[in-house]
Amino acid sequence: MFELRHGKEPSVAASSRMMVNLINYYKRYGLSMGLMLSGVDESGPQLYYINTEGSRIKGDLFSVGSGMTYAYGVLDTFYRYDM
Repeated sequence: MFELRHGKEPSVAASSRMMVNLINYYKRYGLSMGLMLSGVDESGPQLYYINTEGSRIKGDLFSVGSGMTYAYGVLDTFYRYDM
């Protein structure tokens, strides 16, 4: 829809905003989720975390789910931003 209306693909930020709008629309159904949306556009690579409440956070790395504390431990130990 975005591409048809605006004649170009949506940016990563615009895509994350569309996801927030969808989540807000379906909030009343009791869904529980945490999703990560990533992509590359004119601004470069981007990563967003979007939660059930519709909050959108831009960051460099995220971990979501029941094993997130362990994953953050691995990321803190081994991840390098120049990879």
